[in-house]
Amino acid sequence: MKKLLLMALVSILCISTLIVFTISGCKAEEESSSVAEEAEEEIAEEVTEEDSVEEEAVVEEDVIEIEGMTIGYIGMDMKLSYFQSQTLVLRRIGEREGFEVIMLDPQFDTQAYIDQAETLITQQVDGVLLSVWEPGLGASSVQVIQKAGIPIVVMHVPAAESVTVPTVVADNYYAGQLAGREAARIWQEENADVIPVIAISTSTDAPENVKRTTGQLDGFRETYPDAELVKTVDGGYDLESSLAAAEDILTANPEVNIIFTAHDTQAMGALGAFKGAGRGIWPDALVSSVDATRQSADEIKKPDSAFRISVGNSPLTMTETSWEILKGVIMGEDVEMFSMHDMELVNVDNIDEYLDENFPVEE
Repeated sequence: MKKLLLMALVSILCISTLIVFTISGCKAEEESSSVAEEAEEEIAEEVTEEDSVEEEAVVEEDVIEIEGMTIGYIGMDMKLSYFQSQTLVLRRIGEREGFEVIMLDPQFDTQAYIDQAETLITQQVDGVLLSVWEPGLGASSVQVIQKAGIPIVVMHVPAAESVTVPTVVADNYYAGQLAGREAARIWQEENADVIPVIAISTSTDAPENVKRTTGQLDGFRETYPDAELVKTVDGGYDLESSLAAAEDILTANPEVNIIFTAHDTQAMGALGAFKGAGRGIWPDALVSSVDATRQSADEIKKPDSAFRISVGNSPLTMTETSWEILKGVIMGEDVEMFSMHDMELVNVDNIDEYLDENFPVEE
């Protein structure tokens, strides 16, 4: 009996010991598992923090700062008040945003455009604003600059289709229409008994200038559908050429009493020709244009001047729009590849206000 009791006691002790070890093992396993999970979480947090640091580093590396950059600008001819104001607008933007500006003046010389493009490349500019008057010139200059990997925006005239480049233009045909409609309005109101006989002084090598004079004729013919166009000449870009072209018009066709012009230099030439013929006052003759620059303001202000109408091509709007697009290209953003803005009819009533708002001058 004692032997049986002893054997039972031993069995109970063994079972108790086994239970204790089993429970301890489970606890240990649970603790070990918990420690492992905590370790894994710590490692994951460290990896996440490292990834975050790396991402922040990448972001910081990709940030492009406009401040400290150098922007190149090639105008058409700095003798013209339009391009003087445009360069002033760009310099003021540069002061505001912290970049330097290199201004170059090709003076309507085709080879100078290519040479000055090379100059800007040599000076390692960060972007270029390029003013052109005909598509082929735009294409050749753009190709040189793009080959160097420099961002560029073309202003005033679209480059030829052989290149792809962001472009900013004014709506030149519509501007011409505005001038032509205004010319018809005042002719009908103040000169209704006189048959209008029209000539055009334009720039045949500049499609946007042709749009301006075509628009004037079309706008005028909305009121006078039978108005006769007797002569079209190339008025060039300087006053001497514009005057000579207009004199040729009046010599060949002295009956002309209206001359539509592509820009204010041509308008001043046409006015000079009318004055030379003793007809420089309204309503003996009428001259209209597109540009509305400071160089023509004094004439437009005169109530009796034959040069009565222009349409404003704001250098402020052109330059600010072009800069914002160029900045977007520099920053690697998607930008509008073709931007067109409207222009404003300018006459004796609003020319001072228009110039104050759109043609800044040195203070």
